[in-house]
Amino acid sequence: MVWREVRDHDTTTARGAFPYQRVVGDHEPFQVIGQLALEAGCGVTGQIGEAQCHLFAAKPLADFIVH
Repeated sequence: MVWREVRDHDTTTARGAFPYQRVVGDHEPFQVIGQLALEAGCGVTGQIGEAQCHLFAAKPLADFIVH
C-alpha cells in the first residue's frame, strides 16, 4: 500500500488520483460508486420533499469503498 496526500481531486478527468473514465465510461463516477454501494446494501433510499435521496452510514460505506 502506498499513501498519497491529495488536496484537490478532479473527478472529471482521468488525471486525478484514479482513472474513473476507464472504469465508468461516460457515467458520473460518484453516481456509479453510490449505485454500487446501494446494491451492496450500504445505504437506503427515500424521499425528502420531491427529491429521491440516498443515505449512507459512514463506516459501512468506507468499508465498501476500501474493499
